[in-house]
Amino acid sequence: FGDGAGALILRGDEGSKLGLQASTSATDHPELVIHRAGGALIPPSRATQADNAWYVDGPTVAKAYPEYMRRSVDTLLNGHKRELMEEISRYYLHQANKFVLLKFVAEANIPAEKVPLNVHRYGNTSAASTLILFAEDLAAGNARIGSGELVLFAAVGAGVHYGGQLVRV
Repeated sequence: FGDGAGALILRGDEGSKLGLQASTSATDHPELVIHRAGGALIPPSRATQADNAWYVDGPTVAKAYPEYMRRSVDTLLNGHKRELMEEISRYYLHQANKFVLLKFVAEANIPAEKVPLNVHRYGNTSAASTLILFAEDLAAGNARIGSGELVLFAAVGAGVHYGGQLVRV
């Protein structure tokens, strides 16, 4: 994993159509990131080095990512998938793995040209990848605050935690 951070601060002006349009977050319970030590079963004093290691169950992640990303996107589009997908100018999706991401994009019928990528440069920066992508798009002129464009942010994290926001920027 890489490491990254990002924040987007939105202000709610009276009568403005800009800002947060929809938000979702949820959890589920598959074990994607595994850590055996800790708690009553294996207290730190009895844990081996291997028990203390954190590891990612890659095959499970590859299967889970599209399922939870789809849940996030579908919930945000709230039954208006066809018309909203056409209106969304950019999809800022968690950059967990380039191949898993691109497979999801193809299966979800999201136009690939609307999905910026940076995982090949930074690795998996967790949910921060969505805001890093947005910042890069702002710097490159591919997105502009105040434009009124509709953009979608979505991420999947270990645990499983997943969610997203539909924002008119």
